[in-house]
Amino acid sequence: MITATFSILVGGLVYTVIIPIIPFVIDAIHKGLSPNDLDAVSAYHGTNSTLAEGASQDSGVLLALYSAGAIVASPFFGYLGDVSVHRRTPMLLGILTLLGSTLLSLFGTQYWVLSVARLLLGLSDACVWTLAFVLVSDTFPENELGTQVGRVMIAQPIGVSAGAPIGALYDKFGYKSPFIFCVIIAGIDFFMRLFLVERRNNPKHWFELSDNITEQQQNESPTNGVDNEQQQQTEKGNAHHDEGPTTCSIHVKNKNNSASSIDITPDLEEGQCTSHIDRSGSNKKETDASSSQQQQVEYDDNGNREEKEKKRSISILKILSSSRVLAALLVIFCQGFVIGSMQPTLPVRLANEWNYDASKIGLVFLALAFPSFISMPLSGYLYDRLGPKALCSIAMLIAAVAVSVLGIPNQHTSGGPAPLIVLTPIITFCVNMLSPPVYPEVSQAVKALVEKEGLEESDGNGRGFGLINSSFFIGGLVGPILGGYLFDAIGFFWLCIVVACTLLCCVPIPILFLGGKMKSPHEIWNSMKKWSHLIHHHSHNKSSNNEKNKDDSDR
Repeated sequence: MITATFSILVGGLVYTVIIPIIPFVIDAIHKGLSPNDLDAVSAYHGTNSTLAEGASQDSGVLLALYSAGAIVASPFFGYLGDVSVHRRTPMLLGILTLLGSTLLSLFGTQYWVLSVARLLLGLSDACVWTLAFVLVSDTFPENELGTQVGRVMIAQPIGVSAGAPIGALYDKFGYKSPFIFCVIIAGIDFFMRLFLVERRNNPKHWFELSDNITEQQQNESPTNGVDNEQQQQTEKGNAHHDEGPTTCSIHVKNKNNSASSIDITPDLEEGQCTSHIDRSGSNKKETDASSSQQQQVEYDDNGNREEKEKKRSISILKILSSSRVLAALLVIFCQGFVIGSMQPTLPVRLANEWNYDASKIGLVFLALAFPSFISMPLSGYLYDRLGPKALCSIAMLIAAVAVSVLGIPNQHTSGGPAPLIVLTPIITFCVNMLSPPVYPEVSQAVKALVEKEGLEESDGNGRGFGLINSSFFIGGLVGPILGGYLFDAIGFFWLCIVVACTLLCCVPIPILFLGGKMKSPHEIWNSMKKWSHLIHHHSHNKSSNNEKNKDDSDR
């Protein structure tokens, strides 16, 4: 969990560190200057002169190359996540790619070198955004996945918030300074991935304390996760035991959703029961002839290594046959499209209209990332309790309205850049609420396909999450290219109108296809009341315990 979170933080930092710099670096290259020459660079971007024509479009191409690399690599890393026994190996491959990208940015002085660096960074982030959430899905149950994804995703705005000001070090210490910092922090990430401990490839008793805490939290929640059918079968097993020396079979479902069969035979002489646990579960299901087989090392309850023959059959085309998956991919595409269209154009808008330098642009992006600290964990929490329909559609609608008026402020309007700086965090807050629901939505859709087709469980999360990242980065590819082109062709105002109309057209999609049956306002109100009552009850018990401890200490 910590390694996954830190890897996302590093990816966000390295990605964002160059955004405040890109327009000035490209302008320097166009003017025949080297970005490494601090005096030459300061001589032109410290003045009130505007950037060279085409800086926005070339900036968009650099950001789009990042997305192109991620689009290609995401399905590949998703496949590796499903077929690899250990996640560590592909994650180490990803961090080595990130280090290579950063070194190219550090020493590169030509546009094509920077292009290769951004392409490699896209490959690296595809690894992180796919395998990090596969690790989360390995660790936590389905009913907590939205909340846990939201918690992990909070690392991304932390990285973005740190990346923009670090990129602004360019003004004070030269072009290389931000990238030297990135190399250092990427080295820390490398060692964290090197010593990654994976739940599925280690003895189960290593995680017993964590499981006990999770079970205790679930028992205190309104839905304690008890399967009624499992409970009834357990009671039947106890009844058979009371009747006499018969053997009963109880089918239970483990935390990893794999089925187990427990045969219990009473021992009348000793007054005890002996049990035989059959853990083959769904591994006995027949799959089609095209499925691949390989040996996977697992651990039993006693910590003994076992090798099992595991079948994997679910394909990307099978996953894409689900309308729920397609709707989730469209939602995440919208997020990537909006963010991608703003990143190359907003710095140029600020530089041309209000003569902002790299330091000021970095501060604007810091304010832009701050709402994500709240929106991502809040979105995951609301998803687990309210579902994705209203959550995603309302967020898209508010974002569309905010984007539509983002292009109005300019140097001739009152308030200067203040209205624009206020609107951008609102947009960021809304579009970043779209990503936490998408991962559990795809995970649940894949699980439904697996059960319907009788395939091996937990095989499709890597491929599904790879599709999520590909869709996000397709939006990140279309956004910068289209945004940079429209900015130069028709201006920032009409660019914002195009983006807003795209969002408005997609608002009905979550309502129609995501999640199950949409909850009524009455059901939502009752759910919120239940959680409010539990929070109040918990705080009341805590205050009572504090008063009791105080009285005991006074005595």
